[in-house]
Amino acid sequence: MRIPGYFFAVCFSAVAFISQAAPWVDTEDRYLRSSLKILADGGYLHAPINTYPLMWQPLLSDLANINTASMNDSQLFAYLRVVSAADFARQPTVKSFSVATSSDAIDSNGFGRHYQHQAEVNFSTEFIGKNWAVGINKQFATDNHYDNGYQANSSWDGSYAAYTVGNWVLSAAQQQLWWGPGYDSSANFSNNGRPLKALQLSRLNSSEPLLAMLEPLGAVNMQLVLAEQPGSALLRHAKVVAARVNIKPYSQLEFGISGSQLHTVNNVVPAQQQFSPVYQFPDSRITSFSIDSRYSINPNLAAYGELTQNNSSLGWLAGSEYLIANSTVQAMLVAEYKYNADDMQQWQSLQHNNIFGQAATRWLTGLELHYRDGSSFYANLSQASYSENTALVSEIPLTKRSQLAAGYQTPFFDGLLTIDAQLNRDTLSAAEAEFTQGVGIRWERRW
Repeated sequence: MRIPGYFFAVCFSAVAFISQAAPWVDTEDRYLRSSLKILADGGYLHAPINTYPLMWQPLLSDLANINTASMNDSQLFAYLRVVSAADFARQPTVKSFSVATSSDAIDSNGFGRHYQHQAEVNFSTEFIGKNWAVGINKQFATDNHYDNGYQANSSWDGSYAAYTVGNWVLSAAQQQLWWGPGYDSSANFSNNGRPLKALQLSRLNSSEPLLAMLEPLGAVNMQLVLAEQPGSALLRHAKVVAARVNIKPYSQLEFGISGSQLHTVNNVVPAQQQFSPVYQFPDSRITSFSIDSRYSINPNLAAYGELTQNNSSLGWLAGSEYLIANSTVQAMLVAEYKYNADDMQQWQSLQHNNIFGQAATRWLTGLELHYRDGSSFYANLSQASYSENTALVSEIPLTKRSQLAAGYQTPFFDGLLTIDAQLNRDTLSAAEAEFTQGVGIRWERRW
């Protein structure tokens, strides 16, 4: 049954003309990102959506101009989810509390929080002013899952301070970045490790003209990052300079260009790391460059790709997403393949349960289900192959990992309950197979 238009109008009226909101959409909600993609595929969002943190300002402008009468059920569904998130983000203060526990590291890629410890408690407060915002995020945890031995049991990950000057936002933050259209991973920044400690300069509203001569490019988003690797990373305290520009010349097509350079410092490989004798010391300067694109073939189908150069080696990513829906549930099917440039992992933080670097190749097929009652489900089947060309160690402990990952999210006791699980089959160098598994549970309440 189609949702009545007046119902959406009531929900929408609260956010259509707000003067302020939390600065950006972060990388913690995979389901919100899917809703943004659905609206973009339908031609309703004219701002680029492949750079995170993603500013709310241009999204609010697009939402204010949407005529819901032209939407199908899945687009109305996605619209309501985005409007609800925007309504919550516009509050002058936002507080949250969460608890999490996991049997092992849940190291699947993609959006969302990862399970870094066996037990974790998180407190967060955000204050939103007219042209400023501050977020304080504090975690307390025990028994970390990191094999590199440098993950602290308390951190300020997720904290930020931001100030707006004209159409620019200057921020100091330790938040996850995600650059590119990939569903499962990105060649530049993704959720693979702890967030960088960064100074960022970003355009507030990408829909506002940058220069008159550049108007044919459509909406233009820009981000400049000066950052340092966190203390738990393999390349401890290494410096990162990065920049990204993405444009949307028309509503179904988005392009992005990213560049980064990592400058290592003395003692970047921890001397007390138990595996340090086999780590390959990285170059003192590592340069990466990538171009990416996402094209909405029709309201139900999109294709995307990314080409990367890391120093002198090349890598690429390609994927497609397909949407089907009815009045009660919408489903998104995804297929993605990634070939990593040699040594690409050397400038990223290590994954929670991965001490030897990124995979040489990785393919994934996945399914997301979104229900009208607010619950969601995902399941991914993937296989990663490892090579010494992309590893950080001279002898990699396994050659292939097959993984089944699944998760469920639902409202529970005035909060949100999330359950994630994964099963791994590792093919060891000696052609032996080993099975590992992990289960994580998180409950969060925001007000």
